[in-house]
Amino acid sequence: MINIIQNIFESACRNDAENPPRGYLGMSSVGAPCEKQSWYAWRQTTGQITDGRVLILLEFGRHVEQIICQSLRLAGYVLTGAFPDPQLHYEDCGGFFAGHPDGVIDDSDGAIVLEAKSANTKKFKEFGDKGVAKVYPAYMAQVQLYMGYSGLKRALFVVMKKDNSDLYTEIVPFDPAIATANRNKAARIIQTHDGAGRIYIPERISDDPRSDDCKWCRYRTPCFSPSEATQTVQSCRSCAYLRIGADFLAWCGNSSHPARLKNISIACPQWVWVERTPF
Repeated sequence: MINIIQNIFESACRNDAENPPRGYLGMSSVGAPCEKQSWYAWRQTTGQITDGRVLILLEFGRHVEQIICQSLRLAGYVLTGAFPDPQLHYEDCGGFFAGHPDGVIDDSDGAIVLEAKSANTKKFKEFGDKGVAKVYPAYMAQVQLYMGYSGLKRALFVVMKKDNSDLYTEIVPFDPAIATANRNKAARIIQTHDGAGRIYIPERISDDPRSDDCKWCRYRTPCFSPSEATQTVQSCRSCAYLRIGADFLAWCGNSSHPARLKNISIACPQWVWVERTPF
């Protein structure tokens, strides 16, 4: 008998593997509590394969964003840079740091950044009890960056509960300290070397792989057991020879062929994994 469920989940995995990785560090991910997790993603580190069920759940979340934007328009709100129109785009650090807010609402008190999210019942309740900043600091970092780059002073979260479409809304003011801290964090991650000329690899958030911060991280194996990890992506981004400095220009540091790099998503035969574990 045809296993429809397995075929659906496997096709989601295949589709995800075929999609080219983003060429930048996203403003939506830089606020993760563990800086090393963001660094691994930027360096195109091979982590645990994302389950097809999870990939479909993420796709569901994208559709929720579309539904919220459409619903706001139907309710009479004027949106710019929101579905189905092309999203707004902000970038920094030579284009290696970028983000796309879900839109901007033209409010009577001034324009406001829109960020639409979905949540299960437990997280939805936590949003109401604690607020976005406590439940998902990465979401707060994300909108603070959007406000910082857009010049807007407020952001609106609209969160939909997945099982019954209840909505939670929260308006947050611009906090330049949060925006600056996360911009500096992004620059630190993107720049390949520290002040002493050593390859920059952040410290992990915990030394216990079973901790709440680490047990579900897709990079747990390369982080805690690099000798057991397999790096499947050969690119300048995952190579020890990559050089990106304070000017955010990319160079190859291999003495046999030093050169300015226009595309850091390709590799050469002398590629060496940044953590120096065999391919």
